[in-house]
Amino acid sequence: MGEGNVALFAPAETLWVYDSQTAGTRLTNLQTIGGSPITEVTSDSNGQIPPFLTPPGVTALWISSADGASPALNPRVLLSASDLFTDIETLDAAIEDIEVSAGVTSVQGKTGTVTLAPSELTPPAATVTSVTSVSAIVGARLVQVGSGYPVRPSGATWVWFLGSADPGSAAQNGDLWFFPES
Repeated sequence: MGEGNVALFAPAETLWVYDSQTAGTRLTNLQTIGGSPITEVTSDSNGQIPPFLTPPGVTALWISSADGASPALNPRVLLSASDLFTDIETLDAAIEDIEVSAGVTSVQGKTGTVTLAPSELTPPAATVTSVTSVSAIVGARLVQVGSGYPVRPSGATWVWFLGSADPGSAAQNGDLWFFPES
């Protein structure tokens, strides 16, 4: 164990990778960061484990000195995958594609000005008593509709305008305007 109880291996130590702390299967379908195939990892000149790639979906693995089949002689150390940036980008892309909308496309048996009760919608709409009022809006994203933007929510601390039209006087100090490339 190194400083702060960090697991260290001998410099230039051959390391084997497993899918469990004891027994399990040795993983040999690894890659260097550059994408070259490897079957084992070699510790650096300080005894630390260099970054390497695991098979897709492997998020935790165990690593030990070669001959880790004998955990009593060569205990295994747990490593966790660090795909945080990729995970954030994937989540961000998924959120960007979410659109919530509501409306009525046709109302049978009604003519003229149509007023619907919450129970007449499918699925039923929330009633006034089941909606919690918003006391403060931290931020809002307003997407350009036609040549302008929806009304700025009152009390919004900041607004992110997204569109090709300049928000002009609708923007306040601290707001952001993103002009997408065509």
